[in-house]
Amino acid sequence: SAGPAAGPFRRFFARGMDTLACAILVFGLASLIDLAAGSEIVLMIRESNLVIVNIILVPLSCRMAAGSSSVCGNTVGKWAYGLKIVSPDARRAIASDAWFAREFQVWMRGMWFSVPILWLVPALIAYNDIEKRGVTAYDDGRFAVVSERNGSLIPIVLTVAVALLYMVVHKPPSRVYSDDLQGVYSSEY
Repeated sequence: SAGPAAGPFRRFFARGMDTLACAILVFGLASLIDLAAGSEIVLMIRESNLVIVNIILVPLSCRMAAGSSSVCGNTVGKWAYGLKIVSPDARRAIASDAWFAREFQVWMRGMWFSVPILWLVPALIAYNDIEKRGVTAYDDGRFAVVSERNGSLIPIVLTVAVALLYMVVHKPPSRVYSDDLQGVYSSEY
């Protein structure tokens, strides 16, 4: 039998951990390619705009989450936060293509294609739906996200720590201020 409906914050942080896991895999794969081929893919990614990198990374992580769920039955983030996606009656198995369809719905309706700032609107709508009805509009009647265990303080701390590490590795703070604000205080103005 399924557990209680998962709260919005645990779902949010589990999604964040899944996105970070995808980022780690992408950077790891790019690093291996760089080592083998002598290319500079990682440097190119690090030099690019963090917002653009994340807009590309989120749909990629959704595909990875769908693949992980269809093969293993869960994702790293949902496992760490004690969450599980089940059919509404918790008895039917979820078909492989249904995972991909769900992740597309999450990306489209739940994140508005991961457009910066705008994704806050559907996040607030999802928060409201989960608090009032226990389910989001894109999951209603198709999926249920349930809690399998309590306690998520350690995963939250780990997710925040890895996110901060990702931001520092992607673009160290000294480069953020010097590169992104270049020319703002120059004599040209």
